[in-house]
Amino acid sequence: MMKYTGTRLIACDLDHTLLNESGLLDRKQEDTLRMLRNQGILIVIASGRPLYSIQRIIPDGLYDYAVCENGAHVYDAGNNTDLYRTLLSNEDKQILLDQMKRRHVLLAASNKSKFLYYCRKEDKRLFDLYQNTRRLAGRLIGRDPYLYDIIPQPEETLSYPCAKFCFASVPFALRSLAASLDPARFSPAFVSSTWLEVMPADTDKGSGIQKVLEKEHIDAKEAACIGDGENDIAMTRVCGRSAAMAHGMSRMKKASDEIVTDSNLWLERFLHN
Repeated sequence: MMKYTGTRLIACDLDHTLLNESGLLDRKQEDTLRMLRNQGILIVIASGRPLYSIQRIIPDGLYDYAVCENGAHVYDAGNNTDLYRTLLSNEDKQILLDQMKRRHVLLAASNKSKFLYYCRKEDKRLFDLYQNTRRLAGRLIGRDPYLYDIIPQPEETLSYPCAKFCFASVPFALRSLAASLDPARFSPAFVSSTWLEVMPADTDKGSGIQKVLEKEHIDAKEAACIGDGENDIAMTRVCGRSAAMAHGMSRMKKASDEIVTDSNLWLERFLHN
């Protein structure tokens, strides 16, 4: 197995990359991350998830930094402090709420402790039907789908701080929504073809990792990253080595140096005997 040398920092996406199909971290991944850190390599968890969600899944002592909410929040785990944080303004949120209502898409936002899902009151029956269809499909294939309560009062998001808004719908509706956003105000990124995340302008995983590189005085060529979604492309711009999961989105695969089928095997290449 070819070894990678000269690397001081590795940034890893979580969902569909580091985590297994059940959304959990396997023991072998834990062991690899621990060995990499013991070797002196900094581990950065780079995810669209908020910090509380990362902390529920990744044990303490397995990472040095967390680039959360696609770069809107950068957390220094060693010092238990925030290195950086930004939020959507209420004006930003109102613009996005207007887009949601115009396009009849589902909205998700985090209120510091959990994700909440919203739709227009007029669209509630449509999304209830969607939930029932997913429930039926889950029974047919023998798998319980993830279901959520849908709140028909999206204006509730104006009452609590949000680092990003997430939209779920069919791909063409989300592509149209993303194209309509002012890049001077918003930074949109696709996690999948049916899930769009929108952060404040100039906010992405790449900008978050750059802040860590600057704090640790690490050159870009000494950093590596791995991910699967279009929201991971920004990491490839600031890391000297990049990998995309084989099941990932096509734009991420095109932006990466290599395509891999197993994130743990890729990580093991950075281990030195």
